[in-house]
Amino acid sequence: MDQHGVVLGDRCRRGDSMESGSDALLAEVPDAHLDAEFTTQDLDAAMATMADDPYLAHVPVQVGPLDPAGLTVVGARQAEKLRAPRALPSNELLQR
Repeated sequence: MDQHGVVLGDRCRRGDSMESGSDALLAEVPDAHLDAEFTTQDLDAAMATMADDPYLAHVPVQVGPLDPAGLTVVGARQAEKLRAPRALPSNELLQR
């Protein structure tokens, strides 16, 4: 992260408003996030590119009723459960 901070949607962290950031910053943030998530698989580095209270809702389609508690991750602390193998719900029923 640089002096401009990380811009996510309508939120800014550690820095200036979106107007003062450069176009390069808008490309750097998702690149850094994707690199941390998929290349180095470093959850802490990926979370550093997110808002303070990230929200993930995995909604598979055409699989019938599922336990909604297993589909939602709210905040950085709950994101820790993503470290476990096979932690995220999947659409395996559709792959039969």
